[in-house]
Amino acid sequence: MYGLLAGSALVAAASARAIAPRQTNDTSPACPGYSASNVQQSGTGLSADLSLAGSPCNSYGRDIENLRLTVSYDTGMLLEVNSNPARR
Repeated sequence: MYGLLAGSALVAAASARAIAPRQTNDTSPACPGYSASNVQQSGTGLSADLSLAGSPCNSYGRDIENLRLTVSYDTGMLLEVNSNPARR
């Protein structure tokens, strides 16, 4: 399950950076990625709050500081992953 969450977090991070035009090609290790909290599992998926794990690097536009990740296991062959700005 951790691998799925880590993979989903990568998708969320990529999605967050892809919503704005690219400003720079700098993807150095200074980009912090996201940390997950409030992870909730159900029989059909999981959800988590994602928070930027350090200072934004804004490599592909403005990093979104807080996201809500939702993963649904639709069938044995279909996995739906959504990340949206968190409402706080």
